[in-house]
Amino acid sequence: MIDNPWSPPLVSIENLGWDASERNFKKTLNFIMQHFERGTSDSDVCILQEFVNSHRESYDKMDTFQTRITYLRKRLNNTKFKMSDKAYIWLVLQGIANAHSNLYHRSVGSIATLTWESLMAELRQIALVENARSGS
Repeated sequence: MIDNPWSPPLVSIENLGWDASERNFKKTLNFIMQHFERGTSDSDVCILQEFVNSHRESYDKMDTFQTRITYLRKRLNNTKFKMSDKAYIWLVLQGIANAHSNLYHRSVGSIATLTWESLMAELRQIALVENARSGS
């Protein structure tokens, strides 16, 4: 199929910017995977909506919440909706405000120096405590 330049799938990926003279299968596969991982703008909006509406209470465990928001942030960073770390931090803080009000207030008080990494470390600590309590 790849040797047929008129094959409809090849014409489709050529329209996306793929170089038809590329003979390295891995490069071609990576190009295709990157295109599909980016998705459509409709899916980008859904990812943004999910991130904005993510709340700790909606997840059974903190590590599940943290894994999801980390994944969504990574996906958003590859879209037109990429935001600054402070924007991501504010949204996560809103997502934990009800369930972890102490962390929320402490973090808001230090927002000028708070980094994504330090907030994620705080969430990991909460997850460890939760897991220890539940015996997980």
